[in-house]
Amino acid sequence: MKNQFKNSEKIRLSRFVLLALAGVLSFSSCKKSDELSRSADGTGIASKSQSKLLGIIVFPFGDYTINFKDDVPGGFSTAIRDQMVNTFFAVYPKLSNRFNTNAAKTVTIWMNPDFTGVAQAGGTQIEINPAYMSSHPKDVDVVVHEGMHIVQAYKGGVPGWLTEGIADYVRYKYGIYNDENGWKMQPYRPDQSYTAGYGTTATFLVWLEQHYSATIVDQLNTISRNGQYTSATWVNITGKTVDQLWSEYGQNPTITGLDVTTGAVLTVSRENGSGAGSTEGSLKLIDNSADTKFFIDSFPSGLTLKLTLPQLKIVTSYRLTSGNDFPDRDPKSWTLHGSNDNSNWTQLDSQTNQVFTSRKQEKTYSFSNLTAYKYYRISVSANNGSAGFQLAEWRVIKRPL
Repeated sequence: MKNQFKNSEKIRLSRFVLLALAGVLSFSSCKKSDELSRSADGTGIASKSQSKLLGIIVFPFGDYTINFKDDVPGGFSTAIRDQMVNTFFAVYPKLSNRFNTNAAKTVTIWMNPDFTGVAQAGGTQIEINPAYMSSHPKDVDVVVHEGMHIVQAYKGGVPGWLTEGIADYVRYKYGIYNDENGWKMQPYRPDQSYTAGYGTTATFLVWLEQHYSATIVDQLNTISRNGQYTSATWVNITGKTVDQLWSEYGQNPTITGLDVTTGAVLTVSRENGSGAGSTEGSLKLIDNSADTKFFIDSFPSGLTLKLTLPQLKIVTSYRLTSGNDFPDRDPKSWTLHGSNDNSNWTQLDSQTNQVFTSRKQEKTYSFSNLTAYKYYRISVSANNGSAGFQLAEWRVIKRPL
């Protein structure tokens, strides 16, 4: 199966070392299975030494290895190649740990100039069209979708639409450059079916995850790998047929976007006196716990809280959680801005006279935004009257679709 992807950003894996090859490596041609597909974006590896033999470079990283087979006359772009490798190593171990701990540890990425599709995977090999990648250099997350096909290793009887839907679900959840490159899943359309696969099925799976079971994709994956998938699988997991579930989805296809706070760097214009990592330091703002909080005993009007995300993300909502005591310390009025250079800021949201009616209360604020930003900043202009300021949590949420 062939598929198209789009996306990009930067991951630096400082421990990368390229192994020199001392012998001749041989590869079998790509096995074209029913679980083939897609594509992604590019930029580089930190430090490296390399020896190239017969167009093959070996990239080791911990327990994992990529055999990068370059059959492009004159060589494929090293910048795009390096970002593909970085992306693979950043994501593939997570996929193996979650979906199949016995997944292959050594994978071949083959840049095949004779391949006319976009990308496909079979066995332990990902085959990619180098002409496509050269003309779509930001579509590097292809290795996320295709890497998932290697992890899946489903046995017979699993429909292609589900195989591809789970692979796109994985790209949505783990892809590094989706927002920067403009890749997104497909919203519900009454003229389509869950059997459309890819982004259509992936969105349906996210909806099921949020409305039925947080582990439904994991269950479907395990059942499929064990060769036990049947149409009754949906009834066994949810109590309803897949057709009934799709009909219900169509009546209310709303899904919640991903929390993209994890991995961000937080800075504040005024820190707790005992430091960011202290019991009430600023890092408590993003520890994903309502039981801790950030507190300063002297609130300055214009206090700023800034998140620097690892990658550009299109954020369309955020959540604030009040502290455990003293409501007069809560934020009352503020603005939210986004930036890509940390100098020029675009206002995204503004709130005034906000009241948290209970302690450890989470409130969600939504706004319209179509731009992926790296920096998000809240400027608090007023609290509810105390000399001090406190806030338990600040989470940023990317657009759902």
